[in-house]
Amino acid sequence: MIKTKYTAKEILNKYDEQLEEAEKKLKELTVYCGDKIKINGLNGWVFEQVVQHHLTEELIDLGIKNPSELMMPQFPLTYELEEKKKHPKIDLKIGNKILIEIKGQGYLYSASDQKKYEEIRKKVNEQDSEFLYITKKDGGVRYRNAAKGTFGEENCFFLDDKNEDNWQKFVERVYELLPEEIKSITRNENPITI
Repeated sequence: MIKTKYTAKEILNKYDEQLEEAEKKLKELTVYCGDKIKINGLNGWVFEQVVQHHLTEELIDLGIKNPSELMMPQFPLTYELEEKKKHPKIDLKIGNKILIEIKGQGYLYSASDQKKYEEIRKKVNEQDSEFLYITKKDGGVRYRNAAKGTFGEENCFFLDDKNEDNWQKFVERVYELLPEEIKSITRNENPITI
């Protein structure tokens, strides 16, 4: 078992802090008129940044040299989905084997969402890669079960789970999926930059 630098609770607290900070900065704009800040996607974007930042720190602690060089945010897939005429983007790609969907709040609120993610997972798995899903919270047992059915139980991480630290499980899963050549480079006395 890997000892992580952070817990799920600390990640959730950092998200709250960073969202508050982002809203505070937006209020400093000269054009701000006092309205409540309502920007579609801001919550999700902040959560994506928190996850990527803290995962980078965790991988450094695990001996991965320059993990940010392995990370590609908003990675466009090379194929189109059925019934769609555009290439989907994945929130974060790490190396060639790990793709991660990061959601502030659940994903499975429509049959079309479920179909989309199942199709992506199938294509990702065909390329000998894994598709992970992390969320700060989901809408209950029904949605969690649907997510686990789509991504696989070993690839779903719900940070609001009171029974286990899903941040630790998430970091362990990412590390486990990293190719041995990346992990072995860091074991050298003179590691090279990836």
